[in-house]
Amino acid sequence: MHTRLLGFFNNVILTGVFEDLNRIRGVPTRGTFSGMSLWWEIHHRTTDEFAGHGQANTVSIQVEMTLDDDESTSLQTASWQPWTSSASTSPRIQATDAPLQPLPVYYLASITAPLLAAILENVNITSLPLTYSLCQLLDMIVSSKPDSYLDVLEVVAYHVPQSRRPALCLLATFWPQALGHVVISKALPVLGQEEQTWTENMPDPTLDPGASCAHDFVPWRFQQLQRSLTFDEFSSSSCQSCTSPITGFGLLCCGCMCAVHFDCYDYPEGTVVRQYAMDSSSGTQKLAVHRFCLIPQSKQRAHRINVKRAQHDFRLVNLFTLPICFHCCQPIWGCQTFHCTACKVFIHLTCLEQPFANCGTVDITSIHMVVSLDNISQTFADYYGDVFLSSEDLGKRSFEEISVSFAVLWTQLQIYNNGLALGSFGLAPEGHGDKDKAEAFELQYLVELYEAYLSSGKLPVSSALGEYLEANRYNSSSLAIMFDWSALGYISSTIKSFFGVQNPPSGASANLHVFAENVVTQDGKDAARHPFEVVTLGHLRDSLGYEFNVLSEGPARHCLSHLHKLGFFTCADFPACELPHPAQSSQLCHFPLPLGFDLSAGVETLVSAIEACLSDLDLSVNEYGFLLLVRRFWPNGLASEYALRRLSHAILSWIFAEVRWFGEKLCARS
Repeated sequence: MHTRLLGFFNNVILTGVFEDLNRIRGVPTRGTFSGMSLWWEIHHRTTDEFAGHGQANTVSIQVEMTLDDDESTSLQTASWQPWTSSASTSPRIQATDAPLQPLPVYYLASITAPLLAAILENVNITSLPLTYSLCQLLDMIVSSKPDSYLDVLEVVAYHVPQSRRPALCLLATFWPQALGHVVISKALPVLGQEEQTWTENMPDPTLDPGASCAHDFVPWRFQQLQRSLTFDEFSSSSCQSCTSPITGFGLLCCGCMCAVHFDCYDYPEGTVVRQYAMDSSSGTQKLAVHRFCLIPQSKQRAHRINVKRAQHDFRLVNLFTLPICFHCCQPIWGCQTFHCTACKVFIHLTCLEQPFANCGTVDITSIHMVVSLDNISQTFADYYGDVFLSSEDLGKRSFEEISVSFAVLWTQLQIYNNGLALGSFGLAPEGHGDKDKAEAFELQYLVELYEAYLSSGKLPVSSALGEYLEANRYNSSSLAIMFDWSALGYISSTIKSFFGVQNPPSGASANLHVFAENVVTQDGKDAARHPFEVVTLGHLRDSLGYEFNVLSEGPARHCLSHLHKLGFFTCADFPACELPHPAQSSQLCHFPLPLGFDLSAGVETLVSAIEACLSDLDLSVNEYGFLLLVRRFWPNGLASEYALRRLSHAILSWIFAEVRWFGEKLCARS
């Protein structure tokens, strides 16, 4: 087991560290248009059905750029309506160690971490049944102190090894999406699996004991690396099944960061093979293959991902092939839907509220599996109309808006093509013997149109994202922000802070993170830009507009849905399978565990926790330390040299210790 973990992280983690250390110095070439036009000729060869004759169709896409950036911004801002007003008093809660807090807050907060440490050092919560009083205490801490995960992280970072493992168990129990899960070593036990009485916020004892280890695969776009690799051509974008690199569409587990090809995906509960009869007298049978991933259960989102209706046991799933709703017989667009684990059918969220047949009583035929191309086109336009942009509109949009829209449509195109290839839906024949019409509607055209604009590298970039690109030597034309984990972490860290305040230049401080100097917040106070731990959904949406120029409603809502799905923030009432809406702007969103981009003292605790985990003798604790590094603080150009040295030292020390241990074992055997 030690050998597997050593080999895996020697290749993946260390490779990425040195790649990013070599990449983060330098300035990329950037520029914007000013009253110029760029023509893109996309030669799109279509099928006979699409062209209407035997010749190839040529689609000429004109990329119209707007006037100066300032004029473009003013045009967009005039039509943008923020979700919250400037005078809004919506809840925004900072951590208890944030600056300028009242003294009683610091006094009360200073009790929590030592109290948790004393409990975890003396009570073995991973093996002994917990008393009701202890459950009540843990429940009170978690429910009453929104940033209690920082106290648990302090126990991991600064207290004795005996308390480190149970502290990680608490993180895995209450904040599983933020911590992630292990794949090589043995998973730590999740509290709440024994039959005992729990209070409201304690985990549900009926949860599957293996839920903490379940993968959470999502559709992902893997880009071909433009630089040579350091260790035997192995990288974090290599398939964990066949070990070959993944380029283009693949699947990424956002819990452990492992990746697989779509064709290599063989998750036990993620494939359904179904035979169905054609609606004719021929007696023909066809085969349909559905691929998806059950979203892991947890206490915090159990009411959103588990639904029981008409004896069906519906579970929320991530889709990799396009299914048809068994109730309304319409395509299910988007990346998530509900799937009955008993009778294996799929259904729209809106159809769940309608009366439908009981589980196991529906005979699936071609009526439930075959749709017309007109139906495909119409339902697609109804679902994704908010990211449809004309050539004139595209010239007025920011890089961030078009990048988000492109990522959404590109992902849907892959799901559509996969479903068509595996028969998860069928196209009804039209006319005289028509065959496949996969390219015969707007989706393919829009994907190529948006990609043409992004490839120009000349779209206006917000100053916030521009700083990230500059510090990491990225060119905007080659960065898919919706599929770059580090970029998504940067966006998440930015939108949970104050509006309209840009980060200071890279390298301004020798500390673990860059501090803001002479920054004036919205409230007019001179203070560091310390992030919030709890904000409203409206705050996040407006931050996307103010900080990243995502002013269009469609891209903003899709971006928030993507960040929530990946676990960068949690929201108890976030709509499943649906996009957030201005009416939900008051819903509270939490950001469990700090990110390396945060301008807070929590970054020091995060780095110390990584160092402590990698110095531990427990292999499971080691792997959780690597998870904190990969998912919360992957090296980037905005990190200081001091932080990078500490992280590199921790990794190298762990590798040398494992090599020495392995060598001693070999010598003892010989």
